[in-house]
Amino acid sequence: MTVLVTGAASGIGRYLAERFNADVVTRDRPVEMLGDVKSPYEAIIHCAFNIRRNIGLEQLPGYLNDTIGLTEAVVRMPHRAFVLMSSIDVYPDGAGPFDEQTRIDAFNPRNLYALCKMASEAVVVRQASNPLILRAGMLLGPHMRPNNLTRLINGDHGALTLTAGSSFHCVGYADIALVIEHALHTSVVGTFNAAHCPAVTMAEVAKRFGQDPAFGKFEYRAPAISNARLQQACPLFAGNSMAALDDFAALRK
Repeated sequence: MTVLVTGAASGIGRYLAERFNADVVTRDRPVEMLGDVKSPYEAIIHCAFNIRRNIGLEQLPGYLNDTIGLTEAVVRMPHRAFVLMSSIDVYPDGAGPFDEQTRIDAFNPRNLYALCKMASEAVVVRQASNPLILRAGMLLGPHMRPNNLTRLINGDHGALTLTAGSSFHCVGYADIALVIEHALHTSVVGTFNAAHCPAVTMAEVAKRFGQDPAFGKFEYRAPAISNARLQQACPLFAGNSMAALDDFAALRK
């Protein structure tokens, strides 16, 4: 199977590129360097996304090009199936649980990141062949950037930026790979919440790993979601957020 993975320099993109022995797109090897692709890829897995925060007006054109513009460029590559790594952050603040039928208001996004994920989804739905959109939560696996959760798991000293009540729906890289493999072999398409339920809080994670950190003041509350649709489509997708953290911690030992 010929697969193209974008964002393959780190994180989930690097993991999937290795798993699928894929051709890659990175900042050092942009889409333009692929040239004229004669035969369609069996699947394109689009993970690349500019994750910068605090985007000023002068950086906005570049940011939009690195997100929505990149999705438009990648989806034009010849392919038979297209997988987009999206985010549960497309869901609004407030009560849930939200499922894939939830109406998403593009005029009231959580932030610029969420808005660009919404727009990328819209591009893929309209232009891709056999699109699979995975709205992921906190992705856990090798090559990931350090964050508050990994610092708790590793017992790193120093203050955290997030509150004790901040919460996450977690999912391992291996779980995402399993879903993609299943979908490609069974021709599953559509949009799915690809994260485990229920969410876990920073306080729960600290207790689990025997930590007593100084929590921060910034609060992130993951939207409450349902993953029932994905569990029905891919019965092997099972577990919960804390189990995903346990698996991640075990891999790091």
